[in-house]
Amino acid sequence: MSAYLIGVLSGVAVGLLILYIKKKMGFCGIKGEYDERQLRARGDAYKKGFLVTLILGLVTVLAGPSMENYISMSNLGMISLLIGLTVFAIDAIMHDALLGFDAQPVRIIVIWLLLGLTNIIGGIRIITDGSFSWADKNCGNVMNLFLGVAMTVIVIAFLLKNKIDNKTEED
Repeated sequence: MSAYLIGVLSGVAVGLLILYIKKKMGFCGIKGEYDERQLRARGDAYKKGFLVTLILGLVTVLAGPSMENYISMSNLGMISLLIGLTVFAIDAIMHDALLGFDAQPVRIIVIWLLLGLTNIIGGIRIITDGSFSWADKNCGNVMNLFLGVAMTVIVIAFLLKNKIDNKTEED
């Protein structure tokens, strides 16, 4: 059994254990309350994110094989998906469909920022080691960097939205 498979199975087991503990303690089933405007804004964000993912996916399928020497198809596909998810999150944040951020915003911002910066540092470490390759079939070395940037951009969007809302309330 490879180390990768052991890691994946361990991660799944820990995730299931956390869900079981949360359910036993009564933390599951709590849903944020959204009004009709927020639900409509979230639906619009889904549409925009899906459209961006679809367009980038088509570009990946059409142009990807000619770019195989420079970047792998798996990297292109993951980057397309990550950009679409980022578009969805930013649009939802900017239109007050806050993706659960409204529950405990400080904790979530800190966690997302730490995770984003950790991934960026991991990506930078790989670049400085000289083991970075766009064409690597194992997309982990590229995805750390892109995931970190996406998470950090989402946090910045949330902070900007809070600043805009606070400034509007002052006026």
